[in-house]
Amino acid sequence: FQAREQAEKLLEAIEKKVSASEQTLEAQDQICRVTLFWGNNHSETEEDAAALKLFGSAYHMVVACIKGDIYDLEKRTGADPAKILKVEKPLSNVENKFAFVTTYTDVLNSIGAYLAQREEQLQVDDARKVLHVAERCYSHWDAWFLQQDDGCRIVDVEYNVDGKVKEHSKLNVHWRHQMDSIFTSTLFFLAQANSLKADVRLASKYCHLTMATNALQLSSFYSQEGYYGCALHCLEAGKHVMPKKPADEETFGFVAWSFAKFYKGRLRSFVEKLESHDSSVPMVSSDQLGRAEWWIDFPLPINSPTSLPLIKNFNESKKEFLAALTHLKEAKKYYLIDISCTNHIKILQDQCEILQMLASVESDCDQQILMQMMWLKYLEKITYELNPQAYTTLICHLLFDLGDISSYILDLRIEQRKNPTKTRAYSDKKMNKLSNRTKKFYWDFLDTFKERDQSHLPKKIEKDLQFLKSPKEEYDSIGNALERYKECLAFVTNNPTLNGVLEQEIALAREMVTLLPGKQKELMR
Repeated sequence: FQAREQAEKLLEAIEKKVSASEQTLEAQDQICRVTLFWGNNHSETEEDAAALKLFGSAYHMVVACIKGDIYDLEKRTGADPAKILKVEKPLSNVENKFAFVTTYTDVLNSIGAYLAQREEQLQVDDARKVLHVAERCYSHWDAWFLQQDDGCRIVDVEYNVDGKVKEHSKLNVHWRHQMDSIFTSTLFFLAQANSLKADVRLASKYCHLTMATNALQLSSFYSQEGYYGCALHCLEAGKHVMPKKPADEETFGFVAWSFAKFYKGRLRSFVEKLESHDSSVPMVSSDQLGRAEWWIDFPLPINSPTSLPLIKNFNESKKEFLAALTHLKEAKKYYLIDISCTNHIKILQDQCEILQMLASVESDCDQQILMQMMWLKYLEKITYELNPQAYTTLICHLLFDLGDISSYILDLRIEQRKNPTKTRAYSDKKMNKLSNRTKKFYWDFLDTFKERDQSHLPKKIEKDLQFLKSPKEEYDSIGNALERYKECLAFVTNNPTLNGVLEQEIALAREMVTLLPGKQKELMR
């Protein structure tokens, strides 16, 4: 009842703000959420008539939001349950780009849970109908969201120690977190409704999906905190309870990709600690702080969490790489390029990333070049085969990756010339060819920003297409560019005959040598 009083005050504050200005769909959505909370509150105190009216009012409001209509807050009439039950297709869909989908599925969940708690058998059937609409809504949204530029899976979402979602510069992690949290409730309510109908088969299905998804998500959290033994235990639990049929991307594919991300995380942690040059920091332990104080083993026939061996050197990091690669190859069997193109490419990018991490700790320059060349060739083939109209942003990202890899190979070839290895160093002709190839990737990358009917770049780049770096990465990148400009000027100094030929280029290089240190100082501040 105290919570109800708080909700009333919050509702009054929002309505007062709305009355003082023009009513917006966003304000209407906020009022809908408070109304929904209010309805759940009345349901818990068994004030059924009031609860049903509030749920109906929330349903009317969110439907108005989806349609882009302003709801008359003065009327607030309850919805007729019979009309809600007639709607079999989700109202929030691809056509309206899933407008207000989180509120919509939340309202359906609350109505379904309310109906499932009634004693009448008929209302349990009604509950299943409403919850199945919520289930279909999530499935349609999930397929659509994964095709978006900022789409991601729940295993891509990282959490802080306080349980809040970590910000991400490119991915819409908050929307994914919200929808998966709501969908977990949908599965739970469906399991509950099917249990009441004595449909054990369907009830067990939804219990399985709920538990498997949560176990795999938990693994991601424990990995981030360094509890690798606990994380692996969660993965094994998710694999154990995941339904074996149908064997598709939502079952076997999801499990394989989750395992791959676990080993990828271990490899990344080792590389980061190695690059920090801090001898006081251990390499990678299974659980640096022991088990979390709230930890309880899953009651399943799987092994309890154990300490995983430390990653101390290249050979041991290679084992983590091979484990991640094996699971990524398994995941690709289910995320087929013809059906799940975006996810298939993301798996390829994961493969490229783990290879780059392994190459960064490989001391043999020839082996590094070999690994980078292998993935460059493979990614290049995929990139130029994709339809540029259908996958413009994805191609943009891939071209940037290709330029990055090719640029790294160029650096390795330069190092190979400075410090000769068993492999014969590139001639000037081959170096120029590699340099031109690298530039082509970046030019092709820039061309993706151009409009079809324009030959020049836009003045402003959309935020989701900006390739942001951390201050440290940007500082290092500027440092590398500065060294290259200095090398160019040194080359001109040693070859005076070029002064009359490359006047503009030399002037630019001198200007950049002057300006870039100032940019680095700004980043340091």
